[in-house]
Amino acid sequence: MRDLAYKYDFLIKTISVVFSDLIGPLVTLFIYNTTSGLPGWTFSQLMLFQGTLILVMGLARTSAFTLSWWVLDAINEGEFDQYLLKPYPTLLYLLALTTDHYGIAEIIVGLAIVIHSAMQIGIPFFTLATLAYIILVIAGYFVHLSANIIISSMGFIAVKSEALEFLYSKITDFARYPLNVYGTGIRFALTFLFPIAVSSFYPAQALISGVTAKMLLITLLPVAAFFIASLMLWRHAIKSYSSAGG
Repeated sequence: MRDLAYKYDFLIKTISVVFSDLIGPLVTLFIYNTTSGLPGWTFSQLMLFQGTLILVMGLARTSAFTLSWWVLDAINEGEFDQYLLKPYPTLLYLLALTTDHYGIAEIIVGLAIVIHSAMQIGIPFFTLATLAYIILVIAGYFVHLSANIIISSMGFIAVKSEALEFLYSKITDFARYPLNVYGTGIRFALTFLFPIAVSSFYPAQALISGVTAKMLLITLLPVAAFFIASLMLWRHAIKSYSSAGG
């Protein structure tokens, strides 16, 4: 309601989000028009990859990206106590409070690119691969949610952990390129240690090449472990919160 009170500001922000999301696909178009492209990926396949990344980022922007800076700011300003007084689970309340509706624009753009690219490739929509794609996209959202929960949790321990937001942003950049362009060590890290590859590569692969139970297991177990670890850290860290002026 606050944003809609200034309609042109709302419109400009929405258009900015959409155009920033289209930079990746436009760069891909430029690359494939001027070079032989990325080995092992056709133009439509890489566009599907890009659309998937935008879709997952849109989901994360809607209810994850704002969480960490909101929590860190509340801790620094001594205002976090008010959230502990609410008759709701603190983390769920904060997620509802920090919803960013501009992520909806990203979701729409990502879905449009994915659907168009899938049609160009000739991928049928009503298959098990599509169901696996949806599951992996949701898993990608939980990776970003977990990362923001971890950054927020560190705010209770270190008070200032904004540097982790910068680190998280840089690690997220790895998801902008297919996993097979990296070496073995980086592929292992992006799949098992910080499973950011599920933001784009694995969902796209599920649609393009199909999916197996082994592939789902290898992809989803690290995400589940990462999410559980973030919740455990949150519970431990919030106990050390010493309130305003502590």
